[in-house]
Amino acid sequence: MHTSWLRYGSALLTVVFLLSLMRWKLPREVSPLSVLPKNWPWLAGIGAVTFCFSSYSQYKGLSLSTSTENALIVAMEPLFAVVLAWIFLGEKLGLKQVGVFLVAITGFLLLSKVNPSDLGASFAVFNIGNLFLLLSMPSEAFYTIGSRKLAGRVTPLSVFGFSLPIGFLIFSSYLLISGQGLPDPTRLSTGSILALLWLGPLGTTITYSFWTLALVEAPVAAVALTLFVQPILGATTGMLFLGERLNLWQATGAGLILAALLLQTTMTLRQPNET
Repeated sequence: MHTSWLRYGSALLTVVFLLSLMRWKLPREVSPLSVLPKNWPWLAGIGAVTFCFSSYSQYKGLSLSTSTENALIVAMEPLFAVVLAWIFLGEKLGLKQVGVFLVAITGFLLLSKVNPSDLGASFAVFNIGNLFLLLSMPSEAFYTIGSRKLAGRVTPLSVFGFSLPIGFLIFSSYLLISGQGLPDPTRLSTGSILALLWLGPLGTTITYSFWTLALVEAPVAAVALTLFVQPILGATTGMLFLGERLNLWQATGAGLILAALLLQTTMTLRQPNET
């Protein structure tokens, strides 16, 4: 949890610097504070859900699961984005998309050690860590939904810059109330500082800002394609460097998740040609 706090803390310092710099150099790329009253529910929702609850779920999940399984569950994020877009944005959810989502959920259950031939025993060894990781996926997807909702009203960098402080404040309050306390950044080693620069300024501020910008400037289909690479590379890395392995049913579940993502991406790519 302290790693997440340091990650978001360093990302917050970075985005404050960038907003200050861009307000001076490119003022059009920074939304004024006057946009907050009309858009604060969405900005607060993004902060609380994506930058607080998601961090908690990921931490609990990774402590009880493996990096390989986490990487494969991450593949379900764009599928949750489709469902959340239907709920919050009123976008159409067809039967094919519902079918794809059910295929992914089936894959998740197999990946979590649910054996169809012995359901009773399977649920006794069900990987609860994967359930926490699954809960973090709609939380991450909520950032995409919120960014779409705010597109044209709040600039991409401002969406991140206004929502992160809210989530960081809630997350800090949780650490204090739960008795975990806040970490001491002055005790970080040189290696830890370099890792933090990768996780915070580069891996959070830059990536979230570019992701928000992509949702405005590029077709959703093109953005969704980038998510297809992450679970493959993550699972491969876990197997090669951490020696993690999947049994037959888990491998089948992983295949179903990736197949569901591929089907969803294919349907999204075909949408412009069908209209």
